Amino acid sequence: MKKILVSLIFLLLVLPVRAQVLLGPNDIGTVYRYHTESIICWNSSWPGPYTICSTMVRLQDFAVIPGMAAGFAMYTEQDYIFPCETPLNSDAWCNMWEFHKTYRGVLEFDLLSTMNGQSFPTENMTTSNWAAFLEDMQVAEVWSPGQNMTMMLRDLADTLENGVVDLEDYDNPNSEIDIVLFTTIPEQGTLLPDIDVTEMLRRDLFGEGMGQDMTGFMLKMLPGETMHDKRVRFYKDLVKLRVALHTPTPAPTATPTITPTITPTATPPEWRGVKLILPGSPFTGDDLFRLRTQCMGDPDDSDVNLYVILDVYGEYWFHPIWSQTPAFESIRLNPSNPVVSFILDFIWPSNIQGSADGFCFWSAILDPATSDLIGDFDRVEFGYY
Repeated sequence: MKKILVSLIFLLLVLPVRAQVLLGPNDIGTVYRYHTESIICWNSSWPGPYTICSTMVRLQDFAVIPGMAAGFAMYTEQDYIFPCETPLNSDAWCNMWEFHKTYRGVLEFDLLSTMNGQSFPTENMTTSNWAAFLEDMQVAEVWSPGQNMTMMLRDLADTLENGVVDLEDYDNPNSEIDIVLFTTIPEQGTLLPDIDVTEMLRRDLFGEGMGQDMTGFMLKMLPGETMHDKRVRFYKDLVKLRVALHTPTPAPTATPTITPTITPTATPPEWRGVKLILPGSPFTGDDLFRLRTQCMGDPDDSDVNLYVILDVYGEYWFHPIWSQTPAFESIRLNPSNPVVSFILDFIWPSNIQGSADGFCFWSAILDPATSDLIGDFDRVEFGYY
């Protein structure tokens, strides 16, 4: 057991993490299309009951609205002068109005402006020694949760990657690479798994889109799924583009904490405390080990102490110094959005022999003045083979 413990602490303190570059969005918005259709029908009683209808688009308008949302909304209204309430066996005109609203979220990133001050693309990058991920896509608000809706992530056309979300983005053509994010509308607060956009970004860095300073993506509902009101809105201040190099570099000296800007219209998640996020267990050689926390308090909570503890069969090691002396990280909560903290990020080495499980991380946030627990604590297990 002691050998296992020493190996894990070595991973946390000595092993270099994977080199990574973080890019924040240059612009995020939703391209919105509104159009009104007039449906005119003729009910006839001779030679038999039948109805003939024709549809005309009476009004169409486009706009760019704040936030990052995608989906479709439709509703109908009867014309108060010619309502469609006449029985089919009588001759009459009727008119009904249909209102359509389509939402397509657009994200554009400046490839020359990184969040951690690194130059990009890096000198050591080739066409194949890196991977790119859209991360921290968290659902802020939903309409019709649980209903079927296929959400696609589409590469933005080269001609539209200009760093600004504008009306022309709405007609983004079909791309060769589409990624299905989900097929059922998720619950509010859902954090999507990291989205692998390597092939999309490879095209912009080394393929047909090479030479541009921007890359972009579109959120779009699958065509044809236009039933009533199906929409999903994401927290726009959390999402970022991470490019991970396979060549390791020394670990960063500080753990970055992302504190999103307050979005007044967002509905706060119905939880308080901390959530640990560690996908991929059990781990094996060359797997990405990536531990994050999400913290949320009451509106009047501000500065708190974040504890993350590694538990190896009853031996406890405290983040961020990973010693057995109790330690914590001070973070500032946001009254509207969850605060994401990056705890660990490295490639699991391939030279660790054997297998083991039952390790875990514990996490909680405490009031610095009283040491009272804020909300719920969390625990996540992991192992390796």
